[in-house]
Amino acid sequence: MQAHDTEQTIASGTLLRIDLPILLPNVPDVADACVERLVAALRGQPGVKRVYLYMQDDGTSQLCVHYDPDALTLARIRELLTAAGAQVTERFGHGLWEVEGITHQRHAQTIADQLRALTGVLEADVSAVGRVRVEYDREQCSEQAILELLKGLGVKPIDIDAPAARAEGAQPHDQEEGHKHSGKHHHGHSGLFGSNSELIFALTSGVLLVLGFAMEKLVFGTPPWLPVTCYISAYFFGGFFTVREALDNLRLKKFEIDTLMLVAAVGAAALGAWAEGALLLFLFSLGHALEHYAMGRAKRAIEALAELAPKRATVRRDGRTHQVPVEELVIGDAVLVRPNEQLPLGRQLRYTKVLP
Repeated sequence: MQAHDTEQTIASGTLLRIDLPILLPNVPDVADACVERLVAALRGQPGVKRVYLYMQDDGTSQLCVHYDPDALTLARIRELLTAAGAQVTERFGHGLWEVEGITHQRHAQTIADQLRALTGVLEADVSAVGRVRVEYDREQCSEQAILELLKGLGVKPIDIDAPAARAEGAQPHDQEEGHKHSGKHHHGHSGLFGSNSELIFALTSGVLLVLGFAMEKLVFGTPPWLPVTCYISAYFFGGFFTVREALDNLRLKKFEIDTLMLVAAVGAAALGAWAEGALLLFLFSLGHALEHYAMGRAKRAIEALAELAPKRATVRRDGRTHQVPVEELVIGDAVLVRPNEQLPLGRQLRYTKVLP
């Protein structure tokens, strides 16, 4: 959990290596565009010969700067690095939210497209399990504008009151990712039966379809309107959530498979093929519901694993070991993890060492 910089003299001048989190504490990984912005800003400085990233064996990354010691002193190059990192950190924000309301991968892609269309948003990534990650230019966009857009799309953050480090005002020495975590719940799959509403509606549609088909084909003397009534009811339960998502897509000027299914079902009804249309909606809604159910189970399993993490950690301070809550750990603490123990940390490790 240590961060440091090192300097060495080489044939082409002087090389300074500094841990990337010192300069960009809010950047989640080296693939972030802010890393390239920092490198580009440093390359244009007089006396700087070469700038690049170096990946260490432990997985951490360092920024390597070759500079001319006759043109720049060590103090000056450190000042340039700190100023460039602070400038990038101050201008470009990174938001990370856990949300509810993302129903499937196509829905996640739709939300990501809408976020990217927002002025000032440079990159957006949305996963089907409910994680939204956004990089934005603070001069053109704000965190509040992003949250308002998510709310308008029916996606709401969770744990609004949960403490989180903000990118605004983050100091260069802080190594914890300054992401905002917040969120609520989407109307798309909630209802009378909670998160299982869509699955229950799909199964109800299937029961009504089977009932109508049985009355039409197996029960002689059944009034024609009775199986049709069952089929219409199957249409309602099978197409309820599909209609809602199709309308959302049309409002966003997107033509997804949900809309195609509805058009096909309406066409079947217009031709008098009620059973075929009901079967189409039943199969589509069932597959949709099972996808949502599987994602929910996977997410709950991951959350359950997180709950198993130890609440206290063993640290070595002043030559003695202490048991402290994980919330009280600070950068530079030596955390002792014995064999077969779980790692009591909820953040990234910058340095590890195996003790004999």
